[in-house]
Amino acid sequence: MTYFVNLLQTSYGQAGRYYSYRLYSGESVDDIKMNILNGIKDEWGDYIDGFERNLDIISGKPLSDLVSRINDLIQDYMDEDYGDITDYDLILDDPYTDLGKSFDFYSDYLELLAGGIEDYEDASFYFYGDYAIKIQDVFPILSDIRDEYNVSIPTGYAEKMSRYLFD
Repeated sequence: MTYFVNLLQTSYGQAGRYYSYRLYSGESVDDIKMNILNGIKDEWGDYIDGFERNLDIISGKPLSDLVSRINDLIQDYMDEDYGDITDYDLILDDPYTDLGKSFDFYSDYLELLAGGIEDYEDASFYFYGDYAIKIQDVFPILSDIRDEYNVSIPTGYAEKMSRYLFD
């Protein structure tokens, strides 16, 4: 069974506002958690002393605890007046198995883009985990089909379509 987790990371600073939409997939919630932990460590480990050690301590805890701790660590970093970030938030949805929820998350991203991003703003959508990476090329097409025709798209179909079109 494939699990998904939606992660939205927003930050604001001298360089502007940035929205990072990340769709994670994995065979278990623990796989996804480790993928998220490793990505956040890579992103922030060089900037915050003891960041990796602080995250390793809570690696066995639920995802909500992980997000809370990351937000706290980055808030402490901002409170110390380090770097250029003045606002940061990490939002994580509960794990799910319905691919349709990932399309809803992608639709949120598209709505942000359609609403007009200012010159000082930027937004990106990323795919993490074997399954999400496998279907990333067909993901926008399947999302459009789902929205246009109001149909459910199973994970097996998305993978099959990706193989037909891109292998």
